[in-house]
Amino acid sequence: MLLSGSGRRWPGASLLEYWPFLDAYCDLASEDGMRLLDNHLHEVGQRIKRVREMVCSAAKVSFVVIVPILCLNIVLCDVNW
Repeated sequence: MLLSGSGRRWPGASLLEYWPFLDAYCDLASEDGMRLLDNHLHEVGQRIKRVREMVCSAAKVSFVVIVPILCLNIVLCDVNW
């Protein structure tokens, strides 16, 4: 809960906000909110690692094959431009 017009929170109050990249309402200042964010960042990191591994292994393949693989993986990472 915010103090009217001040931008500060009441002591002990949580601030639930919707975070589209998490697809959830949470308070990122809370332990649960930070856990959701940490899990999301870990998952994105794993996706990026898989893409890097695919690109490295596909480097032996034609460039025509690599570009669609990269595009597909960017979509899978669900990046909001």
